[in-house]
Amino acid sequence: MSDEHELPTDGGSLRTMLQEKIGENNRLQQELHGMRASTLIQEHGFTLVSAEDASNIAAEDLETSLRSLQEERVVGQADTVRSVLAQQGLEGDALEQAVSNVFNGEVPAVAGVTSASAEASGRQRDLSSIPGKPPGAVSTLDLHGRDAIVAGLSK
Repeated sequence: MSDEHELPTDGGSLRTMLQEKIGENNRLQQELHGMRASTLIQEHGFTLVSAEDASNIAAEDLETSLRSLQEERVVGQADTVRSVLAQQGLEGDALEQAVSNVFNGEVPAVAGVTSASAEASGRQRDLSSIPGKPPGAVSTLDLHGRDAIVAGLSK
């Protein structure tokens, strides 16, 4: 046998090797657990939970725990939306319909915001998301003739 494959015979060295292997094993198990949690989150479309939320959940309870955590957070969001809309004067069925609309992607009418300003805001949002870079300033030193005159007058 070569020297690099021989195991140490003293207890201290064996204990150190064992602790290193246990530490590596724990690290790999945590990494695998995080990857499994990430996969479950993506498969089920859980948008309100993360792999870090799953760090203290047992592997056999991972899916059910992530599902219940997602549901708890959805309820919390609904409560927040409900309280904001209630402060704006909505009550009863109108309130519940508005909460439902928010979670279906529709934006409820907000007090003080007209539909025209909401449309303008939407147009502004659409225009601001146009990809690319704005054109740079044109140097007037390279212009000739009419273009140079127009650029000079516009200053």
